Amino acid sequence: MAGRLPAAAAELGLGAVATAAQLKLTAALPAELRDRADRTTGRFHLDAPAWSTARTARRT
Repeated sequence: MAGRLPAAAAELGLGAVATAAQLKLTAALPAELRDRADRTTGRFHLDAPAWSTARTARRT
């Protein structure tokens, strides 16, 4: 799961911190929920740049 963090976290200098936090959260889950979390993470996509663009467009 840790390798799937968005590049945006790395661009902000938070790649290592975000990866460590994600690993800690995953390790705290029971085994059956860890598997589910891995599957969900692989299917989830957050398009943050599009949100930022939309917010900027509304301001102008």
